[in-house]
Amino acid sequence: MAAPLGNRLQSMLQAAVQSVHWTYSLFWQLCPQQVILVWGDGYYNGAIKTRKTVQPMEVSAEEASLQRSQQLRELYESLSAGETNPPTRRPCAALSPEDLTESEWFYLMCVSFSFPPGVGLPGKAYARRQHVWLTGANEVDSKTFSRAILAKSARIQTVVCIPLLDGVVEFGTTDKVQEDLNFIHHVKTFFTDHHHPLPPKPALSEHSTSNPISSSDHNPAVMYTVADPPNPTQNDEMDEEEEEEDEEEEEEEEEEEAESASEEETGGRIPGQVTTPEMEDVTGAEPSELMQLEMPEDIRVGSPKTDRTTWTRTSICWR
Repeated sequence: MAAPLGNRLQSMLQAAVQSVHWTYSLFWQLCPQQVILVWGDGYYNGAIKTRKTVQPMEVSAEEASLQRSQQLRELYESLSAGETNPPTRRPCAALSPEDLTESEWFYLMCVSFSFPPGVGLPGKAYARRQHVWLTGANEVDSKTFSRAILAKSARIQTVVCIPLLDGVVEFGTTDKVQEDLNFIHHVKTFFTDHHHPLPPKPALSEHSTSNPISSSDHNPAVMYTVADPPNPTQNDEMDEEEEEEDEEEEEEEEEEEAESASEEETGGRIPGQVTTPEMEDVTGAEPSELMQLEMPEDIRVGSPKTDRTTWTRTSICWR
């Protein structure tokens, strides 16, 4: 049985169930160590058979119901401890099983149940992240509702489970009530308007890997595309430039041949002019270098690294 979340949670359970006049409200809390939903807290708002109190003065109905919820929980703890430990002396105001109505007994026995995500009404509501409404809980079989036998004895006819507060809130009543979305919205306000934000919904295991897509807000993926190919106009311009350069080379070669012939005739060279084979090679290499500059380089397509994030959720579970 999970530790209670405090008086604030019980106050919300109390206010919600009293506003709709149902029999009880429960909170199923996720225990990450075992990955199951266990009883976290509750409030009994139904009929009372025997009232036991040590207070000399009369108390309000609200205070009496709150006290009754605490007494029912103490009775369960006493019965659980009695299975392994010798019975201890209990206060005179403590309840006994014979003091309970059938609906109180149903409420008390709920403490002993647990539900893996996806199993039972609370487990299905938690896994699907949407409410589950069961009308005729006392008429179905145990496969549909695991507490059906208890519900039949207690005449619990309607059970509703709503995923809230990183767990599941359950409401039950002895009345037969058809599904009503206004009811769902109404009771949710008691838990969403009066509590501080809780940690996000844990994964179904203690270690969970975040979705790489969801982490794109922090590390946006970079889109890699191949460079746009040159258009036909650019190709025509390159061809014209190459033709002009070829014509200039032919003219220079003809001029060099004429100069060589004149030098042979004069036996000398033009003062200050140096002609080498390397220069001719450089001139001839210019077109190929221009072509290399115009051609796109190889594109290295990579994928951004995806950070792998794990986290561990802890919770206190107790019996």
